[in-house]
Formats: sequence, C-alpha cells, structure tokens
Amino acid sequence: MSWFRISPSGAPNGKSGEKTGTVWDQIEGTQPNYPDSPIPRSFNIDTTSGHRFWVHGNATEHFFEHFTGSLKRSCLDKARIATQVHLKSFEAALDKLAKQGYEFDKLYLVDGWEIKIGQRSVVSTDKNPQVYHARYIGE
Repeated sequence: MSWFRISPSGAPNGKSGEKTGTVWDQIEGTQPNYPDSPIPRSFNIDTTSGHRFWVHGNATEHFFEHFTGSLKRSCLDKARIATQVHLKSFEAALDKLAKQGYEFDKLYLVDGWEIKIGQRSVVSTDKNPQVYHARYIGE
C-alpha cells in the first residue's frame, strides 16, 4: 500500500513540498511539530471523501505519544511508518464518521477510535470543524 512510503526527507508533505503518496499528502501542519517528531502540534486533514477538519493539540498529543512509544520499541524509520499507519487509520475513521454524520461535542467510537468534534471558536478565520479528541483504544 502506498501509505507505507516515507518521503526522501522523512518529513511530512508541507515541509519538503513534495508529494509522498502517503497520508502526509492529506495533512497540513498549522503549528510546528512536536520536538524530534513528524507530528505537527495541530493540523488540517483532508479526508478521502473531501471533508476537511482541523485537529487540535489535545488530539495530536495522542499521536505524539504513539510516535514516541513506537520509537522506544523500534528504530526511527519503523516509528515513522507506524505513525503513518496510525494517522491513515485515524483519517479513515474520521472519513467514515463525516460520511455518516455527527453532532458536535458527542463522543463517537469508530473503528477503534474515540473521536469528538466541535465547532471552531468565533475568533478563528478557519471555520472547519475541530477534532479535539482523537484516541485509538482498539476494537
């Protein structure tokens, strides 16, 4: 599957500017990455069916924890691949939820992912819904 590839720089799309053929092509960082990781502190994500969400730092913290946990058990390249698989799984669950419809501030369990979506603040110029909770708990 194409999302196992890592860009030549090891950076998600947006940093290197090149298409990777991975989930990184669907992610646009809106804050700097967590230290020594490919995970932005917040990001926009475009789902396969065309929905766009902003992923809040409360949610990305769990992605960073997954990356550091993978790094402790393996090498950097394997941790990056595991992170891509994790993010692709999240994107697929988010896409599924967007297609079926959702209510703001309600906890959903989709394909092993706990997901909560809310409205952006009135001061934000970006009106995409925000994912403020995203945590994989398993099936």
